[in-house]
Amino acid sequence: MNENLTVESVDEMAEIDGTENTMIDETPAAVVGEVTDIEGLVREVVEALPETVSPYQIHSVINTVFEVLGSERTVRPQMMYNYDRNGLIVKGAKGVKRYAHEEVVAFATKFVTKHTTK
Repeated sequence: MNENLTVESVDEMAEIDGTENTMIDETPAAVVGEVTDIEGLVREVVEALPETVSPYQIHSVINTVFEVLGSERTVRPQMMYNYDRNGLIVKGAKGVKRYAHEEVVAFATKFVTKHTTK
C-alpha cells in the first residue's frame, strides 16, 4: 500500500469516482442508538447515507462500527477502493464505485464480524 497518500489524495479519489468525501459526522453512539448486534449496527449507520454508497463511505461505516464495538482496528479508504477494484465488496462486481444499502450492509457485516471475533 502507498503510505504517501494524504487527505488530499483521498479527496481526489472521491472526485474521480464522482462521490463526495462524506464522513459520518455524528458520534458513533448517537448514530447507532441501542442496537447491539453487528448487522443492526451496520444497518443503522448505513441508513444515514445516500441511496448509493461509495467505497470511501463504506470505509467510514466500517470504522464507525469498529469504534462503537470498542475495537482499535481501522481500515483505510484505499483498502475499500482496492476491494471495489477487485470485486470483493460484491462478488464478481469489479469497479462498480456505488453500492446499494443492502450490498453495503451484507459486506460490512461480514467484514466487521470477521475482524472482531476470534
